[in-house]
Amino acid sequence: MRLQVQRYELDVQHIPGRDMLLADALSRAHLDDTDASLQDDVEVIVHSFTDALSVSPSKIQQVAEATAEDQDLQQLRSTISRGWPDSIADVPQVVQPYWTFRKELHEAKGILFKGHRIIIPRSMRNEMLAIIHETHMGTEKSKERARAVMYWLQMTWQMEDISSKCPICAGF
Repeated sequence: MRLQVQRYELDVQHIPGRDMLLADALSRAHLDDTDASLQDDVEVIVHSFTDALSVSPSKIQQVAEATAEDQDLQQLRSTISRGWPDSIADVPQVVQPYWTFRKELHEAKGILFKGHRIIIPRSMRNEMLAIIHETHMGTEKSKERARAVMYWLQMTWQMEDISSKCPICAGF
């Protein structure tokens, strides 16, 4: 079998953005004066995202209530809604650890997300650790399971600590 590959010549030309009549689909430019209907569409998308989570409505409500009571997460929520400053030095100290992945953070229905993962409030972290650990799958599987749906600062370290102290998990 013989395979023939044809070569094509491409004539690529740079066109400055100011000369383009229509922005492409991947444009990072945003509209300063966002149309209210566009904002409504964004809200629908965000809320449908939270509705599609594999978490019970009662647990979603519990996370939202605990998030509202968590001062650090409220500071983070405020920073997200106001917009991130240009410099990490201008960010409140409790929010600074989120700086490196600030573009992944968003809020919907009172819950904070890192990408598609729920940011768990401090008051619920022990409960979440216990739920993940109850199957005794070992450190790596537990971390993998948790990372699929949740996030908090130092979550990985805390999971490793629990698994390392568990005689059942030590066998994995």
